[in-house]
Amino acid sequence: MSKSGGERIESGKLTELLEEIGIKKTPSAILSAIICHEKLSIADLIRITGLTKGCVASGLQHWHHKGWIKSVEGDSGGKGRAAHVWNLAFSQEEAFHRIATQIVEKKLILQKTIRSIERLIE
Repeated sequence: MSKSGGERIESGKLTELLEEIGIKKTPSAILSAIICHEKLSIADLIRITGLTKGCVASGLQHWHHKGWIKSVEGDSGGKGRAAHVWNLAFSQEEAFHRIATQIVEKKLILQKTIRSIERLIE
């Protein structure tokens, strides 16, 4: 998925950012992949993230319970039941807005903590 202006979002950099704000590695990798690509199956997520099937399932459950992602039945390319695919429950822009909000909240907490430490030192 591309950002407006044609910029390509790099999943690895997004994963690093999410980890920096305190999101664990597996959920970070899953959310990054889903933000950067549309409609991913579990097999796609395993291939993209390099995580095991169990880790992918755990990461999907994490974001599904938080309301960030949803599962829909994918297109059946032939015989058999179509695989479920996962995508954002809202727009990519909303996902970035929510991430930015978390960053601001973490920044405010850090600033408050620094002020408290400074008062203790004085």
